[in-house]
Amino acid sequence: MGDEPDWERRDYVPSGLSFEPTVPVVHHVRSQSVCSKTSRLSRSNGYSTSATPTCLEQIGITDDLLTKISVRDLNKRLHGLPRDEITRVKQKRRTLKNRGYAQNCRTKRLCQRQTLEEMNKKLQQDLSIKNEELARVTQERDLLRHQLERLTQSGAESGYSSMNSSMNLNSDGQSSPEIYL
Repeated sequence: MGDEPDWERRDYVPSGLSFEPTVPVVHHVRSQSVCSKTSRLSRSNGYSTSATPTCLEQIGITDDLLTKISVRDLNKRLHGLPRDEITRVKQKRRTLKNRGYAQNCRTKRLCQRQTLEEMNKKLQQDLSIKNEELARVTQERDLLRHQLERLTQSGAESGYSSMNSSMNLNSDGQSSPEIYL
C-alpha cells in the first residue's frame, strides 16, 4: 500500500454525505484515468505520462472503436472487469460520443450558414437585376407617356379629337397594345 499514489488510496464517499449530521461535506472525486490500476498519472495535468497501457488498450479498444462499437459488444468486452472500470469506460464512451455530436452540429451549422450566405448573395444579385429592369421599364413608360402627351397636344392643336389620337388606331382598326403601358 505504500507504493500506491494517494489518489488510489482514497475511500469513496458519496457527494453530500457526511459522518456528522450537522456539517455537510462535499467530496469531489475526479476520475483521472480510464484504468486507475494500470496507468500512472502526472500530478500537474492528470494525463498518462508512462507507456503503461490503459484498460481500453488491454482489451483492444481504441477511442474510435469505443464510439462505434455497439453497447452489447462493449458489454461483452467489459465483462469481468471491476465495476468502477466499467463505469469509467462507459463515461469515456459517452464523452467521446458527445464530442462527436457537438462536432457534427458545428459542421452542419457552418454548412447551413455557408449555404444561406450563398443563397442570400444570389438573391441580392437577382434583386439588383430586377431593380435595374424596373428602372429601365419605368424610364420607357415615362418616355412613352411623354410621347403620348406630346401627340395628344399636337392632335388637339391640329383639330383632331384627343380621343382618336389617344387610341392610336392601326390601319386594321385595332388599337395598339403599346399605348396601355
